[in-house]
Amino acid sequence: MHKVPLGAQYSEAMPRFLMAVTAVVAAVAAIGTARLVLANTVWGDRTVQRSCAPEASPVSGFCAERHVYPGIPLLRDERRTVEIRPDKSPRIYSVADPFWDVPTITWREDGVSLVSASGYALTFDARLLHSIGA
Repeated sequence: MHKVPLGAQYSEAMPRFLMAVTAVVAAVAAIGTARLVLANTVWGDRTVQRSCAPEASPVSGFCAERHVYPGIPLLRDERRTVEIRPDKSPRIYSVADPFWDVPTITWREDGVSLVSASGYALTFDARLLHSIGA
């Protein structure tokens, strides 16, 4: 009886197996890299609501905006943000948008509030606004 060396049994299947494993690892790495790159891009955003402070107010020169960054299947989930933008500074203060409905944006002497119909409120005080614009 002829004995086949142990390594010879797998010599034909091993290159195909290694090629398949390498392809799967490369695909997972490519998707992970693309997600990382696209996670913080602003390409394709849509401003859904914008309100600026009145000119005579102590917080004039600031705008509150709600943005939606669209999702890309497998690469990026839809992201919604609330951004505070000063006119005289390139800095932006951004937080995740907690609202499922359209909130009312109210500017006051001491800051800005976004209040939803269900009563949830997000408030930015004047000290925070001025620290962004500094």
